[in-house]
Amino acid sequence: MIDGISTAGLGVPDYDLACRQHQDYIAALEACGLAVTVLPADPEYPDSTFVEDTAVLLAGVAVLSRPGADSRRGETAGICPTLVGLFGTIEVIEAPGTLEGGDVMRVGT
Repeated sequence: MIDGISTAGLGVPDYDLACRQHQDYIAALEACGLAVTVLPADPEYPDSTFVEDTAVLLAGVAVLSRPGADSRRGETAGICPTLVGLFGTIEVIEAPGTLEGGDVMRVGT
């Protein structure tokens, strides 16, 4: 995370603060009755904390993304085993296509 891609110009993130905020976020989600799956950190892909970019999740199917930035393409390998365990069907975006979860706007149900 500290070495992640950023164009915001806000300086280096405060790692300890980010870890506390992450724990607080997990606790808030669990307090709402949600089951939270915490994946291990992947130091090779510091932007992999943004798991919403690696897949689009729908009822019964996960669409594994293919990020536009070459430096992020390996992130999908780290989340794929978890998705296989949670979803019956995994679809994959293949080259030359690119997709990040943040590119998708879901509407309706």
